[in-house]
Amino acid sequence: MYNKGTDASPDWTGTAVAFGGSSGANELRFATSGASSSTASASWPYISRPTSGTSAVTQCWAFTADTTGTQITGYDGGRTNSNVFKWSWDALGTMVSAPQFSAFGDTAHTTPTAGTQPGSPLSLSLINGHSTDTSSTSYIKINAYGQFGTTSSNITAAAVGTTLAATSGTAGSVSPTSGTNWLATWQSAQG
Repeated sequence: MYNKGTDASPDWTGTAVAFGGSSGANELRFATSGASSSTASASWPYISRPTSGTSAVTQCWAFTADTTGTQITGYDGGRTNSNVFKWSWDALGTMVSAPQFSAFGDTAHTTPTAGTQPGSPLSLSLINGHSTDTSSTSYIKINAYGQFGTTSSNITAAAVGTTLAATSGTAGSVSPTSGTNWLATWQSAQG
């Protein structure tokens, strides 16, 4: 994964962060404050649910070991930055299917139950969503630009043009329609 830093130009000159291998310590972690490059996962700061409306989670960190992280400087939780991450897979092995992005409440990949609160483990509550807050979609939303198999290192993308609401998100899988479009709707990252 590459951390571009800014979207001022299409060139990917950011920091390369290696994921994979057998260590199992590779994580993307999100925070609003109180995080650092050496914060262990057990001490990671909680994110409070807003009392009304929505709020952006303003920091993203890539960790290659429990206390070895890099802040993704171009990520601010908004929808105006594009080209924040570039995912690049090596040629080792053969993929059975196209890569997928989603969110789970634990490393066992427990199946979410939409709208169920509290979840077990408690982190699953974030993925399950709630009927009154999110129409039982996940609190975590995803959008992606590009296409699996694209070899260009300079994909240029405009910002995501739609306003994100708490109830946004389609359940199930969805794929970009071409290499030049964002997903038509924000996706509910629900396992």
